[in-house]
Amino acid sequence: MLESPTPDRNATVLLLLAIAGCVDVVGLGETSRYFVSYMSGNTTQLGQLLAYHDYAAALMPIGLIALFVGGATLGTLIVEAAGARAAGALLLVEAALLALAYAGLGTLRPMLGVILLPVAMGLANIVTLHNGGASPGTTYATGTLVKLGVALAGLGRDGGGSRARDVLRYAIMWLALLAGGMLGAIGQLRWGAAVLLVPVAALAVLGLVDLMLTGRRRA
Repeated sequence: MLESPTPDRNATVLLLLAIAGCVDVVGLGETSRYFVSYMSGNTTQLGQLLAYHDYAAALMPIGLIALFVGGATLGTLIVEAAGARAAGALLLVEAALLALAYAGLGTLRPMLGVILLPVAMGLANIVTLHNGGASPGTTYATGTLVKLGVALAGLGRDGGGSRARDVLRYAIMWLALLAGGMLGAIGQLRWGAAVLLVPVAALAVLGLVDLMLTGRRRA
């Protein structure tokens, strides 16, 4: 993980958050009810379904949660194996997962694509961790809004300038998620699942550039 995020890394995190918002909207559209990134919402719905003894329907949120955890596990293993090249490797793997998800959504069995979306989003939390120092769990709004509230409470105290920067940072992070969700919804209405190709291209470019820069620094 980077110890002190640079402006370009912070910009990368904002782009990653926008991508997460876009993908979550696509997943919501494909499942009609469930999220591929917001596991708190899926957990609440799982509790409701279990309480109503609707065990067949409960399999969907259980599967999404398990796949999300699997994605985070995969991302962590990639970090351990890739070392200094972890950031670029994670970006490329996320791009590949989303590309495969798009391909699966276009088949007669779209669930083949849906199951890859939570894997990609679980891994995306590890991606943001290693591309700008953001904490895990930043691909959904709840954690960001809590941090925003904490920063707002600290305004006017010692280190007020730092608090103000934190307020701005978390507000912009939330707006990045919001913008990604809006653009993802608009794109899905116009192009369907093909909207996923936009984040695929962005992630692939970022990943390749990161690997090139890492190679130069190590040379």
